Amino acid sequence: MVDLTDDQRADLEGRYCGRLPLRERNRVQVLLRSDRGDTGEEVADALGVGVATVAAARGRFAAARLEAAR
Repeated sequence: MVDLTDDQRADLEGRYCGRLPLRERNRVQVLLRSDRGDTGEEVADALGVGVATVAAARGRFAAARLEAAR
């Protein structure tokens, strides 16, 4: 599960509307869909990626938030 702030959500939605490589586009969608409450399996199926890819993107997001809090 990902819990985005309003600012984070707006930033990701803005990025998604821009030109992004597919890998980055998928990462943005992983975070947005996870914030909505979709399971890892639901996100993976919707994006055509593996559950491990979803878990990795969520993990990177969690680690970055921890780094920012230090």
